[in-house]
Amino acid sequence: MKLSWRALDVRLRRTFTISHQSLDVRRNVLVELESGGVCGRGEAEPTAYYGESAESALAALAGFDPSPLARIEQDAAVSDIVAGCAEQLGSGNMSVLAALDAALWDVRGKQRGMAVWAMLGAPPRCSAPTSYTIGMGDPDTMAREAERVVDAYKVLKIKVGGEQDMACLAAIRRVTELPIRVDANAAWTGDEAVERIAAMSEFGLELVEQPCAREDIDGLRQVTGAVDVPVIADESCHVAADVDALAGAVTGVNIKLVKSGGLCEAKRVVERARARGLALMVGCMTSSSLAVTAAAHISGWMDFVDLDGNLLLAADPFCGSAVADGVTQIPSDPGLGVFAR
Repeated sequence: MKLSWRALDVRLRRTFTISHQSLDVRRNVLVELESGGVCGRGEAEPTAYYGESAESALAALAGFDPSPLARIEQDAAVSDIVAGCAEQLGSGNMSVLAALDAALWDVRGKQRGMAVWAMLGAPPRCSAPTSYTIGMGDPDTMAREAERVVDAYKVLKIKVGGEQDMACLAAIRRVTELPIRVDANAAWTGDEAVERIAAMSEFGLELVEQPCAREDIDGLRQVTGAVDVPVIADESCHVAADVDALAGAVTGVNIKLVKSGGLCEAKRVVERARARGLALMVGCMTSSSLAVTAAAHISGWMDFVDLDGNLLLAADPFCGSAVADGVTQIPSDPGLGVFAR
């Protein structure tokens, strides 16, 4: 068994802006796990908002004792191996844990000749269309981006939280009638969110993602009770233990492997959220097809899908899940079904 890693820079086609940052290049980390002649891969997406960076991820891997990973050769349950990795890494390295989790599932799937979705017990197909995300910018730029993709996608997700939100949404609505989701990335107070969502309702919103700060559960509850569109918690929901506090405060939760620490915990979030009557959404960060495809393997469980991080790149070093007629196609190849270009 051999574990290796390196920095993986992914360059965006254009500057991508949300309410608290702008990106031209994201530095991720590629993890490779070799076992018995089989190579499994995972991609860490360290994010400053969650207290991680490429440097911290690389340092965590440099200090990581890989011996627990050898249990993959002894047919140990992936969930048990990941639990050992989580104990060693701690809560501050969830993106690294997600990469190791993906690599382990990739190896196990290739060993057994099974796709990851099948091993997880997830549906083999996704029916919910994936949204295509348009970052914040001036109205003309955002409208041009919307017009560029309207033939390929069925839903648009618009980043909001700035002074030009209404003008940008109006410009986008002039070029397309596609359903619109808005994502404020925790930019508003409860009162602000209620007022702004009411104003935006003229554009026909499908849902609103994370209108209030991560810890402002009361604010989320206020918004959910006051608006007529679903409210989805993103930054407020990381792991299954977060779900109970959100029940009754939001309509649903957005699962991201970078927050949950991988597919093992993501499945637990699915189970807890369903038990509490919450809708499910799967999302991603800006990454290659490696990380996006790992998340695609649970997309069959989802009510809403936002798997487009790889579609924002100038060049993708991997190929895996694809989008056809606006819907994410889950690979059926053994493991993750991801291949280097």
